[in-house]
Amino acid sequence: MPRHTRTSQYCYQIGHWTITPAKLQIHGPMGQVTLPAKAFEVIKLLIAQPGETVSRDQFVAAIWRGHKDVGDKALNQAIWQLRRAFADTGGDSEVIGTVARIGYVLLHSVTETADHTAPTRAAHNQPWWLLAALALVPVATVVWALKPQTLQPTPLQPRPVILSHYKGAEETPAFTADGRFMAFQWDKGSGLPGIYTVDLAQTGSEPRLVSADDEFGASPTFSPDGSQLAYTVINDKDCRVKIQHLSDGTSQFIDNCYGRNIVNTLSWSRTGNQLAYAYRNTKGGVSIKGYNADNAQFSQLTSEQSDFEDYPLAWANHSDTLAYASLKGGLGNIYLRTKNGRIRALLKEPQAIYSLAFSPDDSHLYFGTAWHSEVTILQVSLKDGSISPLSFEATPGRIAVRPGQQPQLVYPRYTSMEQLVKLQPDGTTKPLPFSYGRELYPLYSASADKLVFFSNKSGSFQLWAAAADSEFASKIADISGSAYIHALSNSGDKFLLPVKQNGDNYYSLYLGNLDEQPLQQLPQINYPAKNFSWGINDDSILFSSDLNGQWQIWRHYLATGIREQLTLSGGLFAQENNNHELFVVKPDGGIWRLRTGQPAELLIEQLSSKDWGNWLLGEDGILYIQRTAIADLIKLQSWTGEQQLIASLPPRTIKPGRSITRLADNSLILSMYQSKEADIVAIDLVQP
Repeated sequence: MPRHTRTSQYCYQIGHWTITPAKLQIHGPMGQVTLPAKAFEVIKLLIAQPGETVSRDQFVAAIWRGHKDVGDKALNQAIWQLRRAFADTGGDSEVIGTVARIGYVLLHSVTETADHTAPTRAAHNQPWWLLAALALVPVATVVWALKPQTLQPTPLQPRPVILSHYKGAEETPAFTADGRFMAFQWDKGSGLPGIYTVDLAQTGSEPRLVSADDEFGASPTFSPDGSQLAYTVINDKDCRVKIQHLSDGTSQFIDNCYGRNIVNTLSWSRTGNQLAYAYRNTKGGVSIKGYNADNAQFSQLTSEQSDFEDYPLAWANHSDTLAYASLKGGLGNIYLRTKNGRIRALLKEPQAIYSLAFSPDDSHLYFGTAWHSEVTILQVSLKDGSISPLSFEATPGRIAVRPGQQPQLVYPRYTSMEQLVKLQPDGTTKPLPFSYGRELYPLYSASADKLVFFSNKSGSFQLWAAAADSEFASKIADISGSAYIHALSNSGDKFLLPVKQNGDNYYSLYLGNLDEQPLQQLPQINYPAKNFSWGINDDSILFSSDLNGQWQIWRHYLATGIREQLTLSGGLFAQENNNHELFVVKPDGGIWRLRTGQPAELLIEQLSSKDWGNWLLGEDGILYIQRTAIADLIKLQSWTGEQQLIASLPPRTIKPGRSITRLADNSLILSMYQSKEADIVAIDLVQP
C-alpha cells in the first residue's frame, strides 16, 4: 500500500467499514462513530501494516513518545474504543486481533481511496491539532428512562484532568479541606493495596505510603484540619478503623467496622470533627456509628436492623448533616440525618447506590448508580429530590469532590478489563480470542460445546455465547434493564437470566435457550433473591433469599411456582449433585454438604463468601478458589479429602462471584482481571 504524508486527504476501506482520518470517523453499515485522535493514531499504525503484528512498544514509541507507563494504559483504552466502534457500526466481525503478550494485528486487507469530502487547506486554514481537538468534543442527546423524576443534563468539561497516572489501580480518592492533598488506595498489582497521600500542588510529587506494608487499606478520609487520616484496615472478615497522625507517624485503632474495598464506608466531618463509619451490627445488618475525635466518645447514628445495610456515607461540607444509603437486596434510598437526629429520605424510588458525595455548596448529592446495566453518576437535589445526570462515564469506584476555587468531581477511571482466560491442564494460561471488552461469569454447556457469558461489547452488558474453540462470539439475549448473573441448566440447553427493570425492587426471571429464541418470562418474584442455580433435574431453581430475615437457600419449582426453604443456618449459593445432596456456601464462607437425616458437614473452609460461586462439583471432587495475600490458588479436594494444587495465579486476578467453569477436556475458563489499571481523574464542576 502506498504511504502518504497528507493522510487527512485519504480514506481507507477495511471490510465494510470506511475510515476517514480527516473527520476521525469510522463509518459502517450500522452507522458511524467519531473517535479520539489517539485512537485514530492507533488504527493508522495498524492500517500501515495490515496483517502484520504491531508491538505494544511500537505503539508507545510512535504515539506516546516512549512514555511507557502512560502509553500502556492509553493503548488498552484506545484498542477498546476501536473495537467497540467497529462492533457498534458493523456487527460482529472482528477487525483487530490480539497477539498475546506482543501487540495487535489488523485482520482485514486495506484499500485506499481519495477523501472527496475532506476540505482543502486553502478553504480551511485551521491547524491539524485544532481540528483534532474539536473532534473530541462530544455531541449527544441522552434519553433517561427513570420515572417519574425528570432529568436534565448538567454541562461538564468533556475531558477530565488526570490526578494520578501510576502503574496499577488508584482508587477511593479523598481530599483535605483546601483540596491540596489527596489520599487514595493504590493497588500496584503485587502485595496488598495500601493508602497513600500526594501533594497535588507540587508538580511531580511522589505518593507517600501511610498504611503499613501488611495492611489492606481502604476508604481514606482526612480530618478537618488535614493533620490526621482515617482509613479501614481489612483482613478477610475483619475490619478495623485506624487513625494515622500524619505529623509524627503515630496511629491508633478505634473500633471494628464493616469493610468494602472501593466504597466509602468511612467519612470525617468538616465541621464537628466526628468520624462516621459503617459496622456489622449484632443483628447481621450494617449500621453507622460516630466517633468524636475531640473527646473519644462514640454515638449511634443509625439504628441496628437485620435486613438493611447502611452505606455508603458522606458528611456535608458546611453542616453536621450526614448522608447515607440504606440498602436491602442491593436497592435502597438516600437519607439525610441532621445533628438533632432527624432523618428524611431523598429519592422517590429505590436505586442501587454505590458511592456518595456532597456538592461544594451542599445543595445536591452526587451518587453512583446502575443505569442501562452500566454504572454512572447522578445528582439529586436536597431541596426537591429531582434527579439529573452528572456524568455518563462508567465509574464503579468511589466518587469525591475536590474543594477549591474551581471544585472538581473526582473518580477513578478504569482502563483494565476482565477477559476470559483458558487455564490448560499443563498450567499455562492464554486469553480467548473473542475478547471485545469486559467478559464476565462464564458457564460451559457440554451438550452444545459453548461458553455462555456476559460481555459489554455492544455498549451495555448482554448475554453472549461462543463455541469453545471459536474466535467469534454472538449475542444470544438482548437485555433491557440491569441483568444479574445467569445460570445454565444441567442439560446445558437452557439458561436462566434474572433482570431488574428500572424502578423494580426485585428480579424478573427469564428462560432462554442457546439457539437464540425469544426469552420466556416467568411469573415475577416479589422478594429478594440472588445467586441462582438449577436443581439437578432441571425442574427447579435454587437461589438465596432473606425472606425470613436471614439469607437462606430456597427452591422454586418451575411448573407450579411453589417455593420451599432448604436451609436453616444460612446460605448464599447452592449446587445439587446426582444423589440429590445439597452443597451450600454460608454467609461466613466455606462449603457445606447437607444430607437428609445427617448433620451438616463442613467440606472446605477456605472458600471466601465473596467467591460464593467460584467452585465446581465433579466426579473427582470439588474444585475451588482459595485467596491468599500472595496468590489466587485453584485447588481440588477429592471426595476422600486429599488436597491437590491445580494452579497458582497472581493475587486478586480472578474475578469474585462466579467466574470459573470447566471444559470437556478439563481445562478451565476463568474471568480474570487483565493487569488492573485505574487512574484518578477530575472534571470541573459548574458552580452556580
